[in-house]
Amino acid sequence: MRPGARPHFVSTMLLSTPSRRGALCVAALGLAALAGCATTKQKVGLADVDSLVARVEQVQLEPELAKEAVYDTILKMQPIFAVNFSGDTTEAFETFAKATTKCQSQANDLRAHVAPMRSAADVVFEEWTVKLEEFSNPKMRARSLARMEATRERYREVQKAAIAAQEGYDELNRSLRDIVLFLGHDFNAESVQDITEDAMQVRDQARSLGMVFDDCMAAAADYVAGAASRQGPGPAVEVTR
Repeated sequence: MRPGARPHFVSTMLLSTPSRRGALCVAALGLAALAGCATTKQKVGLADVDSLVARVEQVQLEPELAKEAVYDTILKMQPIFAVNFSGDTTEAFETFAKATTKCQSQANDLRAHVAPMRSAADVVFEEWTVKLEEFSNPKMRARSLARMEATRERYREVQKAAIAAQEGYDELNRSLRDIVLFLGHDFNAESVQDITEDAMQVRDQARSLGMVFDDCMAAAADYVAGAASRQGPGPAVEVTR
């Protein structure tokens, strides 16, 4: 080595200032990209949770609308079977028939929201299950697993109640449609008398369905209360050194 010459490994480390800055920028960008990727994944996960909560909230709303539609239909059916009915028979029948159509439409709305809720739940719980394997702390993993199972159980109650409401609603609508079909071409005092008992059974069926709707709304409300994202500041957490 020539006198005064620097060792090769020293010269390679003493990069020029612009080159060193470039290398640092590349490294920083790489770290930022990794951090951004992790943040994006977390945001996607929370977005999926919020999507499921929104679906459950919609399923919570639909039974309330369904109750109103059922109540209105039964209310319009009762005058037809009243002992002392003295109104316009054609108008009464048409009013009742229109109410049953609205009732069927509302049942379709309920059904339309149950399937997307199931799909959203599948995404959330499948992703949550995968993420359990990424914990380094076994105790925290166990707590997350326990919370996932509790959350999934609350969701199952919503799904069970929603399916019961949907099936009960469909059954009621079939009964209402039968009454409309029976009277559609044979609406007179004798025909009305002939199916009065059937109409009263439909009325009782509607009352029972109202309780099923209530159960569905309660299950959905319980899920939303436990799974919705925190809003606003939470309780202060003291961290000691």
